[in-house]
Amino acid sequence: MDIPQELIDRFIDELSESTQDLKSIALVGRPWLSRARYHLFRFITLAPLDPKEVNDYFAYLRRRASSSGGRHFYNPLSDEERRFLHSPPIQKPQQFVLQSISDTLTFVRGLKLESAVRIGGTRKIPAADYFGRWLGFGGDDVAEESIIMRDLGSNESFYEMQQQRWISIDLPWGWTGIHELPFRNLRYLHIQWSVFSWVTHPELSPISENQWPDYQFKRFIQANGGTLEHISVDEYPGFQMTQYEEDMSDSLLYLLTNNAPQLRTLFMGGILPRMNSNPARRANRTALRQPPIYSSGEAVPAVSSNAEDVSLSFNSLSLERFYLRGFESESMLFIEDSLLNGGALAAGKTKYLGLSTMPSDYNYKTLFSSLKRSITHLTLDLDKAVLRANIKFLTFPQLQCLQLIVNPLLGNAPREIINTLCRSSSGGSSQSSSSSPNKLQRLHFGFNSRFLSEEHPVIEVFRPYPFIDHQLHDLTVHQSKVALVTIALPEIDLERAFPYTIGAGSLKSQGTNEWWCRPNYL
Repeated sequence: MDIPQELIDRFIDELSESTQDLKSIALVGRPWLSRARYHLFRFITLAPLDPKEVNDYFAYLRRRASSSGGRHFYNPLSDEERRFLHSPPIQKPQQFVLQSISDTLTFVRGLKLESAVRIGGTRKIPAADYFGRWLGFGGDDVAEESIIMRDLGSNESFYEMQQQRWISIDLPWGWTGIHELPFRNLRYLHIQWSVFSWVTHPELSPISENQWPDYQFKRFIQANGGTLEHISVDEYPGFQMTQYEEDMSDSLLYLLTNNAPQLRTLFMGGILPRMNSNPARRANRTALRQPPIYSSGEAVPAVSSNAEDVSLSFNSLSLERFYLRGFESESMLFIEDSLLNGGALAAGKTKYLGLSTMPSDYNYKTLFSSLKRSITHLTLDLDKAVLRANIKFLTFPQLQCLQLIVNPLLGNAPREIINTLCRSSSGGSSQSSSSSPNKLQRLHFGFNSRFLSEEHPVIEVFRPYPFIDHQLHDLTVHQSKVALVTIALPEIDLERAFPYTIGAGSLKSQGTNEWWCRPNYL
């Protein structure tokens, strides 16, 4: 009996989250193949791979598996290790694999480009660490401590071995660059700027290192920008004073305005130092985050153009969702200038706005003064800068959801913001019987996973519980400024800490809406 194609597709859709089931379904027959491929290839991640490390890891797991029944110490394999052991190591370079399945790449809607080197299973090494610790780039002292030097034979040359390992790296986009990737129907792109660290030998490259990101990224966006709806750029080193001193300016936003007309969500992450998550090291509050570098140690540049080029006419980005993370004060001034004064961002379109890991001295007024009339969902790190800014959230006319990401190391930050909301005016003008006050539909408290610790339960940031409980009840029931408060903690903890507000139905356990991450359709 022939099964209608509609039923086959519906059945496969129900199993779309199971990669193993989709692989099995694809083998049933031709009517099952196309729909299974659609789900299997809708989102892929590409990253460099070290074939030698992968094969060594595979051999290591085989030795462990074969010795499990002997008299040696038995160290059982984890589920992850068993899955890797039963999947044969890659025999062909990833670039050739992509070329061999080129007819299925039309199914790819989401692409993630990572720079960390895969060395077996889910293990990976950041590119900068790999250049030094593994390959020994960075001077004689680094070479002496490298993995290559450790494994070097008595008759082998360090520099020859270093060059062989460098050439053997399996880059899925090839040494010619990411613009050669055969994708033409992408809707989502996530790129770590350090993917441009992988540059071929200067004698083999048609352009210099300083032009490498410009050349690749511009050509890639020009080829794929027509369908892109969501772009995420992390580790971006742009919007620096040095660019402007050299009569050059950052042209990332202008590149997107001219080549990505369908773009609706943009995430931009910088290289601002991150706060140390170890409570024992609070004296050293920041841990430097290394910017993208080449194997030579030189910094990977941003997308830049001559000042006269960026003055050309361009369209504005009609962004519905915009997220900024990790840019320092100087960079934020340049970003604001490009967005607001330069016209890169269309007014009145942005509904979702997120700001994370902002400078401690950042002034939110400039950005909010232009965007607050259209914002419906606002996500902020609840840090000292936000508390100091004393933002009048209830004066945002369209604001429905306020998400605050709490750092437990900052103590009673939730208590302070709740106090601010209780004391604030419900509207920006005098209230009358004909005008209804602004009311948040949802106030949410989430938590950054980097700061979670079993020694310091997150629920303690809401102490004293009875006081916060009555404040939340007053905010939601008596003052009616917030319809619902949600906290990303187990419901049992909330019931113990806030029985008054829970009983009124004004507080629930709910996760953070990470709208800036991978879209649901992927």
